Amino acid sequence: MILKQLRLYKNLFFHRYSSSLSTIFALATGYQIRSGVAIIRISGSLATQSLLKLTRETKLENFQPKRLYLKKIYHDKTNDLIDQCMTVWFKGPKSFTGEDVVEFHIHGSKAVASAIFLVLSSFTNYRLAEPGEFSKRAYLNGCLDLTEAEGLIDLINAQTEQQRKQSLYQMQGSLKELYERWRIDLVKSLAHAEAYIDFHEDQHIENDILTDVINKVKVTYDSISLHLQDHRRGEILRDGCRIAILGAPNAGKSSLLNILTQKPTAIVSPIAGTTRDVIESTIDLGGYPIVLCDTAGLRITNDPIENEGVSRAFDRANACDLLIIVIDISTLSINENLTEQIDKHLSDLFTIKSSSFNSITKLIVLNKIDLVNENIQLKFNQLNVNVIPVSCISSVNIQEFLSKLTKYIAEKCTEPSFTTPYLTNERHRIYLTQTVEDLSMFLTLINSNNDLVLAVEYLRLATRSLGTITGVVYTEELLDVIFRDFFNRKIKAIIMSIISHLLSIRTSIYLTRNILRPTSRLIQNRFVSSTSLLLNKPDIKSSTIPLELPSSEKKKAKYNISWKTVTVTILGSASLIAFIYYLDQRKAKNRRKLQRAAVGKMAIGGPFSLITHDKKPVTDKDFHGQWLLIYFGFTHCPDICPEELEKLAEITKTLYKQKNKQQYPFQPVFVSVDPERDTPELISRYLKDYSSHFIGLTGTREQVADMCKHYRVYFSQGPKVGDDYIVDHAIIMYLINPNGDFVDYYGRNKSAKEVADAIEQHMNTFKEMNK
Repeated sequence: MILKQLRLYKNLFFHRYSSSLSTIFALATGYQIRSGVAIIRISGSLATQSLLKLTRETKLENFQPKRLYLKKIYHDKTNDLIDQCMTVWFKGPKSFTGEDVVEFHIHGSKAVASAIFLVLSSFTNYRLAEPGEFSKRAYLNGCLDLTEAEGLIDLINAQTEQQRKQSLYQMQGSLKELYERWRIDLVKSLAHAEAYIDFHEDQHIENDILTDVINKVKVTYDSISLHLQDHRRGEILRDGCRIAILGAPNAGKSSLLNILTQKPTAIVSPIAGTTRDVIESTIDLGGYPIVLCDTAGLRITNDPIENEGVSRAFDRANACDLLIIVIDISTLSINENLTEQIDKHLSDLFTIKSSSFNSITKLIVLNKIDLVNENIQLKFNQLNVNVIPVSCISSVNIQEFLSKLTKYIAEKCTEPSFTTPYLTNERHRIYLTQTVEDLSMFLTLINSNNDLVLAVEYLRLATRSLGTITGVVYTEELLDVIFRDFFNRKIKAIIMSIISHLLSIRTSIYLTRNILRPTSRLIQNRFVSSTSLLLNKPDIKSSTIPLELPSSEKKKAKYNISWKTVTVTILGSASLIAFIYYLDQRKAKNRRKLQRAAVGKMAIGGPFSLITHDKKPVTDKDFHGQWLLIYFGFTHCPDICPEELEKLAEITKTLYKQKNKQQYPFQPVFVSVDPERDTPELISRYLKDYSSHFIGLTGTREQVADMCKHYRVYFSQGPKVGDDYIVDHAIIMYLINPNGDFVDYYGRNKSAKEVADAIEQHMNTFKEMNK
């Protein structure tokens, strides 16, 4: 247990604060930009040392925080003058990173910056910052949440006006407020569900609490689902609206691209098939970012190079948000139905590679309108609003085309708003999707099987997924909500009675005051005010508790410890301890009752076919005749899986001591939900750190998914950072009896001893039933 706690503290400390051990520095204004002024930023506990050493000042008091000073800076070893610049420092935590921050506003010369970097590098515990490390420290120190940090990055990279607005709104907390509101609602629902499980037999717990939880979860579920149905507006605005220009050879695609980019981006030639590959160019249209993709002419050809270009054109089009189809107007007959001809033209183009692009918006451009007379032009102008005739040579209707294109883009993106923020990041979409799936499982379980305990595990997982977006940990809040909202009236009355009784004993108060004389008044005031606040009672009048003894009684009360005082104190403490023990036992009893009610109703478990960590193929039938305790996890898990496997090892150790008394053997099983990375060899090495009795199982993704489906285990791969990623999964252990039937399950809230005791009870019951 001690090793487990040390490992947990080490992980928390190392991941959150190890980067703060060094003082970091970097050029804040960019390396490739020639400018009159450059800013060198330094952050860390030793940052102010650089300010003193480079300016030759001896006292930090000479520099007031947040005030600019004109100073000469020198090389600390050679005393050579480096530059004359403005200096400023910000005292943590009132700085961008939450640490002490120093800035040198130097002349924008690479030579000056390099000289200062050389000096800073020589300081002890100073190093060059990694990309994004200042923002990372701001997040780790609580100055930014993850969505605000992402908004800052987007603001730095913004190229258009609408991108600037969206990133600024996100940086100011628009998404944070939305996600935080949902998260708090789920935390409250989770707390209420937990309280219902623990106290549902109490007469002061309302019967409609569970109904309220379900209704509130449904509201949150609907809100998040609606948020996800945004047609990627925020992401399109952030990354740019991708537009593919398609058409037959020599239709005028490259000419249109050059008009849009206002430069000769693509080669224009009367020879068909000039463009063989996809040509990309980014433009700003009406404040919206656009990524234009000129493609090869679409036709059936025997030329392998041109055929590859056609394939790439279709592949790129499938990944775009809007298609511009360019048609040579000379290929259409004015004597036939123009709409039918255009539809047939599109059909012929798309069937070249059996594509339809039904879900992608299309804008039809009829090029070379200048080749027909004005009467015929009028007929083309009366076509569908999605069809616009232009001339890339004479620029006829080009402005109308640009206006219509801008309108299409604006509809795709929608102008950013603080009050109605859109999703801006694929990472958010992944975790929100996981949250919706978890909430769906919660609602399904609680409505169809009335299995509240297992349903609450999915509600807990949904809260965790939502908190992952902003980087919030909700455990302490959950405890606060449980204590605040569901400390029922009977418990309040009993504890209030005990407290009032103890407070009424004058001699006990005298004893406390004289033993803790220096701090007695502060302690009593806090105790009284916090007690009244906790129990939602009016403030207890301070007059009922003498804050100062009469001078005549001070000496008398100094050592006045009567047997009555001691007896009452002991009895009061014993009563309170006994009452807390009673509550714990009742909570455990209620949970067991709910779990027993669920067993037999649920179709948990089923056939599976996997391989062991020894590369032996096994099925569920190979484990018949054994008690199985199955845990689903993955070897790259940073914290939860190690904790649960240590618990599983303790359970195994306890049960193996009793194996001579057991009718059937006990077998712990670890099933990987990350089959892509968890090879049998890796699982074997991983499990050896916990127990030699473990059996590890893996297989193909389909085999693992099939088993997880039978056991109602949710798992989903999170966003990748390089080659690394986290797999979210249900955190439950399943107990299977020797007949292969599901018996019980245990969440994170159960200790190793509680699980081991419960399994022994199930073993004894099974033994009695099968005599």
